[in-house]
Amino acid sequence: MTKQFEQLNKELTDDLSDYGDATSLITGPLLITLSILKNMTESQILSTGICFVLAAIMLSLIYRNPLLGLIAMIPVTVSIIWVLGSIYFIGYTLNILTITVTSITIGVGIDYACYITERFRSVVDRTGDITRAVTETISRTGSAVLIAALSSMFGFGVLAFAPIPPEQQFGIITALTLIYAFITSIMILPLVLARWASWRKRRKGYIIRPGPPRPGDAVTSDLEYTGEQ
Repeated sequence: MTKQFEQLNKELTDDLSDYGDATSLITGPLLITLSILKNMTESQILSTGICFVLAAIMLSLIYRNPLLGLIAMIPVTVSIIWVLGSIYFIGYTLNILTITVTSITIGVGIDYACYITERFRSVVDRTGDITRAVTETISRTGSAVLIAALSSMFGFGVLAFAPIPPEQQFGIITALTLIYAFITSIMILPLVLARWASWRKRRKGYIIRPGPPRPGDAVTSDLEYTGEQ
């Protein structure tokens, strides 16, 4: 329908050239719909870019480390690329509903990334063991993120059975968004954090805070890790 609207608009615009310097405005419900879709698409792209930049600045300020803030944005960046690629390969178009998927990706991706990053920082600060921090982050926080992703995915996935095609597309794309956000947060982010922690330890001699791990925290962490009481 969008292609037909664009073709209609082009033909009418070409016809207007026969009237010389006359000023005219093409209108009608079909072309108004086309204008709304185009404006929403352009606005959403701009809003996504602004939101992405603001989110990166916010995380950099919270973690007091610009590099760590950018690392936490990796799941969002990769997920947006995968989602837009999926929309193209599936054959969907950007409409009033599917255009909002980039905002959802940023919101969900940042949540998952923050959960993973905070757990990693907490464990590596207590123990100083990068491998253990990655393992504990994936095994514990990862399971909680999985439950959250599955519950949200099935909730939006129900829209795939909706009788209206745009709602079906929205449900499928949103479910894919949640899957991508989970995969990138679990399989990519912890590995990048591990490389960052190794680099920071070599350069500064510590990862989060100066000094060796605190013995009390390390013992507590050992008990939690082994399941002992």
